[in-house]
Order: sequence, then structure tokens, then C-alpha cells
Amino acid sequence: MPGKTAYVLTILLLAAAGGFLLKTSFTKEPSEAFEAPSVLFEAPDFSLPLYNEDKNLALSDYEGKTVILNFWATWCVSCRLEAPGLEKTWKAFKDQDVVLIGINLQETPKEIQKFVDEYGITYPIVIDKEAETVFKYGVRIVPTTIFINKEGLVVYVYEGLLNDEQLVSLIEYTRRSDKELA
Repeated sequence: MPGKTAYVLTILLLAAAGGFLLKTSFTKEPSEAFEAPSVLFEAPDFSLPLYNEDKNLALSDYEGKTVILNFWATWCVSCRLEAPGLEKTWKAFKDQDVVLIGINLQETPKEIQKFVDEYGITYPIVIDKEAETVFKYGVRIVPTTIFINKEGLVVYVYEGLLNDEQLVSLIEYTRRSDKELA
């Protein structure tokens, strides 16, 4: 009996700790809930083809703007869950010098178009056919969202599903970093 009690108490303690960590991660500002990056680095430039046009989009086209890069794939369940929030946030911030660029991982324009139609995506989407940009940014999982300030510095990398509140909070954090670095 004492062994069973210890086992149950251990499970309850682990569950409580996990719940605390989840609550903290989803309710605090990035600077409070997440460890801030210790090193800011210059965002590597790239030029990738738009999925639906015969032209390329380059990061350098958006110099002086806050840029959000979202690496994703149509087969990714978390990417599908995140898509409506990304679109909503894009619409809220696009007139405030914030740019959202979707970087798709090696899929066909037809697959991407189906996803765009399903979720009503209006922000620009490019295809990283050779995974060069994935490599440049060290992307390990999808979704991964990278926040670049107006100075062209990567100030935050978020791996995994972002909810609307986290996304807005990280955009504001990125925008504040411009003033803090000046």
C-alpha cells in the first residue's frame, strides 16, 4: 500500500507541475514566460518563389519592417490549427509595418492553393523547394515562427503551435526590441 500511495502522489505532483508550466507559458509576456534569446543575430537574406506567381520574394524587400517568418507544411496538424490565428493577426498588423511571410516546405503550388483556399490565407507564401532557407534559419520542426525586428535582427524563434495571444505578444515584443536596441 505505501508503494501505491507514493506512486499516486508522484503522478499528481508531476501533473500539477506540468499544469503550472503550461499555464505560465500561455499567460505571460514572452519576456516573463520564455527565456529571451541570449544572442541576437542578423536574419539571413533569402529569395524564394511565390507559390502562385512567377516571381521571387526576398527578405531584403522588407528592410525597415518587422517581419514574421512562419515555416509550415500542409500535412502539419499544428500548422492547420495555427493558420486562422496567423491570418487574423496578419490582417490586424499588416498596416502597421508588420509583414508575415509563410514559408512552405517543398510542397506543390496545387497543395498550397488548396490550403490557402481552405483557410482564406492572404499573406504572401513562398516555397522553399531546396530547404535552403530552412537550413539557414536552423528550423527543426514545423511550425516554427521567427520574429525579425526592423533592424533585421532575429529576436525570437518559436518552435511549435502559437495561439493568437502568444503571436500578438511576440510581435509586440519584437517591435519593442527596436527601441531597446537603439
